[in-house]
Amino acid sequence: DVAAASPADSAKAQLRRPTSPAEKTTTSLADQAQLPRPRRALGPLSLQEVKEASEEGDAVAIKALSDLERLQRSAGADGERRNRAAWGLLHRLATKQGREQYYDPKTGFSVFTATALKPKACCGFTCRHCPHGNGPTGLSSAAADQKLCTVASNW
Repeated sequence: DVAAASPADSAKAQLRRPTSPAEKTTTSLADQAQLPRPRRALGPLSLQEVKEASEEGDAVAIKALSDLERLQRSAGADGERRNRAAWGLLHRLATKQGREQYYDPKTGFSVFTATALKPKACCGFTCRHCPHGNGPTGLSSAAADQKLCTVASNW
């Protein structure tokens, strides 16, 4: 007669650590099979990666690409506006995923996100997403004008 295992015994068996090397390998492979496919968590986000995520059913990627396509079809969207929309989308998604950079789809250059730049001191290179008020997006014009006025008045 084989006694039926109690629920407590089966829970203990699941929590038991593997003892032999073969058992460890089997356990780790089984655990890996259940994990979702990892993305490049630390590398720059690319538009291609967003497209791949969309094809895999990622709702955020599907919506983002849908919005981007709608803008590209709109009558008033010139090339620069479409490019800004694409890098705006990539910036939001990279920030949401905790990444520090994304690839600009037009140039292929990697671009830092505002989240990555915020804890650092301003470098003065007018980074696209500069959180210190020195970026080229027009947010810094008042600060830049004030700085120029200060320099001009010190002559």
